[in-house]
Amino acid sequence: MANHVVFFVVFFCSFHLVSTVVSAISYTETTDRNPTTSVYAEQTLSLNFELVLKRLENLEKENQLLKVANVELSTKTLRLEEKSDQLEESNIVLVEEVKKIKESLETKTNLNPEIAENEKNDDRSKSKKSILVGGGKNATTPVGFTAVLTHDVTLGPHQTLEYDKVLTNIGNGYDVRHGYFTVPISGLYIVSATTCSGANEGIWTEIVRNGIQLVALYGDDYDFGSHTIVVSLEQNDEVWVRNYASSGTVHSIGTRYYSSFSGVLIAAA
Repeated sequence: MANHVVFFVVFFCSFHLVSTVVSAISYTETTDRNPTTSVYAEQTLSLNFELVLKRLENLEKENQLLKVANVELSTKTLRLEEKSDQLEESNIVLVEEVKKIKESLETKTNLNPEIAENEKNDDRSKSKKSILVGGGKNATTPVGFTAVLTHDVTLGPHQTLEYDKVLTNIGNGYDVRHGYFTVPISGLYIVSATTCSGANEGIWTEIVRNGIQLVALYGDDYDFGSHTIVVSLEQNDEVWVRNYASSGTVHSIGTRYYSSFSGVLIAAA
């Protein structure tokens, strides 16, 4: 369509050019006796030629652009048709799979409705439970974390020890930014902490729940303070390790994770 339009425009301009040339020649023949008039006619004819040539050039450029656009549209149309075919094929496959599943369920229900119903209930029950460590009660989500210290830290009075590298954080209870474990599920937990003291100095730390000490740890001159406890915790309780002396350094270096903090839910309340 675009090519037909361009052809019509080019034909019209050519016709206009011929008319202009004929008019100019006629005018020249009638005025060639007057030199001034003849010069004017030649200038007019030359100007008309230039205008027509420019129009032809512009039309040719527009024609090329239209051809490029036409090719792009054709390519896009072809791709859309291919995608449509692929979607149609996928839809056919899905319909067949749904049909097979439906037939299988209907067959099972017809053979023994009681068995089919029991299997559905078992599936629902399994999806809601997960078996926890230690043979405890089943709960909605397992909870467990371990974080370690990767560098020396000097602590002031009651300053929290932020174990900065998380090895395990199932349930997302441990906050590495602040060193706190926030209890996501009420229940019975195992909580453990280890701190390694620096050279020629002691380190006094404690495991606290909501700011109240549960147990204390002590190490002196590259020695370890360690405690593992079993404690009942309520949802949203906060447990962390902190220094309780005036000041002290907890030691750790490279990948030798001397100091660690862990907790695991063994039975939901």
